[in-house]
Amino acid sequence: MSRYEESMNDIVIAQSALEQSLLTGTVINRPMLCDAYCIPPHNHQAFYLQVYGGRAYTLLYAKPMISDCRGNGIVMYPFKDAVKADEYIACRGDICCGIRHLPLNDPTIIQLLQCLPKAEENCLEDGIIIDGACTVVRNNQLNPPVILGYHDGFQIKLNPMTQEQTGFLNDLYLHIEGVIGNLLDSCDKRSKSESFL
Repeated sequence: MSRYEESMNDIVIAQSALEQSLLTGTVINRPMLCDAYCIPPHNHQAFYLQVYGGRAYTLLYAKPMISDCRGNGIVMYPFKDAVKADEYIACRGDICCGIRHLPLNDPTIIQLLQCLPKAEENCLEDGIIIDGACTVVRNNQLNPPVILGYHDGFQIKLNPMTQEQTGFLNDLYLHIEGVIGNLLDSCDKRSKSESFL
């Protein structure tokens, strides 16, 4: 299975977790502007994010976490690994779902919307990628929606980007983590709107 197919299957797991959390009921009849998925390097937060329009941006998100027998957390693995973790006696896998509301002038979401793809493009290479992010961004404002998958924004050819936009896309996992948080942070910093499945 290609890395692109693995990413699309992982997105389905995250979408299912959001459905089970019942958070999707809060955005009925609101347009989904885009969604984004990222498996980051190091121990940054992996995530699946949906951005909805309206009087404010509503962000629905899912974040995976695997805990070992000592309580050490890993948040950079795909959703499929968090689901499989429960099969092992010394591990536990969780998917945390949450919601955030941001004003229409939020700089992170504005920049993300400016970077949405206009043409379908898959730059996700198969094989081993060391310390590289795997990112998928979908523009749901086009019909049909257009998907961009990449490891490195400089690989993107069909969707012209400025150097600033390429830098933003390369660090998308950091920008979104700044908005939705990292599950390794202390629990008192975690949003009260998050729930574990």
